Amino acid sequence: MAAGASRRLGQPKQLLPFRGTVLVNYVVQQALASKVGPVFVVLGAQQAQIRPRIDLPDEQLLYCENWAEGMGTTIAYGVHQLLAQSNNGLLISVADQPFLTADILQQLVQQRTATGASVVCSKYAEGQGPPTFFSALVVPELLHLRGDDGAKQVVKRYRKQLATINFPSGCYDVDTEADLIHLISD
Repeated sequence: MAAGASRRLGQPKQLLPFRGTVLVNYVVQQALASKVGPVFVVLGAQQAQIRPRIDLPDEQLLYCENWAEGMGTTIAYGVHQLLAQSNNGLLISVADQPFLTADILQQLVQQRTATGASVVCSKYAEGQGPPTFFSALVVPELLHLRGDDGAKQVVKRYRKQLATINFPSGCYDVDTEADLIHLISD
């Protein structure tokens, strides 16, 4: 997911320089390196600037016209576009987690295989969140998301069928100038 407007930062966080590329492309590189499946990026705000900076074929770059309605709406759009691609489940990541690695994405899929959980979340130092794997059973529920809450409501509904992997630095993302300074000093 790379559709947000980065209002708090005041510039597209997806385009922040990071590890020899831009942040969104770094996340894409990690997803590709994980080899967990095809990689798609859902774009929204500033998509014309961001699209050329992502090393994926154009057909794997999706544009959600209603991105401003929130992450839930953007997820629903992406799921709708991808339902024909796979019935094995779906892994959702965000474009502003600088400590994401291919290994984290692989662990999500491995945990799903090992436990049979309907949802596998990343467990942060405090709380949990993306990247998250949703089994084929759960994916259709993502089509009904709206607003800014993302998939939290779906995750809560499946809390008895939930597994986690440890990703303590997953709570760190880029939303403000202070986050940007921390990112640059990394």
